[in-house]
Amino acid sequence: MIAKNLIIYKFVKLYHILEELRSDLNFNILFIDNEKNLNDKIKNFNHGLIITNKEHSYIDHQFVLNDIPINIAKLVEKINIELLKIQFNDQS
Repeated sequence: MIAKNLIIYKFVKLYHILEELRSDLNFNILFIDNEKNLNDKIKNFNHGLIITNKEHSYIDHQFVLNDIPINIAKLVEKINIELLKIQFNDQS
């Protein structure tokens, strides 16, 4: 199975949690804290998801996580669902 790409944008706490669980997850996890770096990274970003704690209108493929606290299993399930949606839309 191919690892999926996740960018955690301006959400430090979530990044630290996912980083601790990295060995149990099948995600490539990257933290970005400013818009310039995000725009640079998005140019080379394929089939991934950007997770934020508030909506940013200029970001495609974003998942806004504002219902916290959340069970980690539920979070991983939601991330996988969002990644499947992106994959399906790209194939259509």
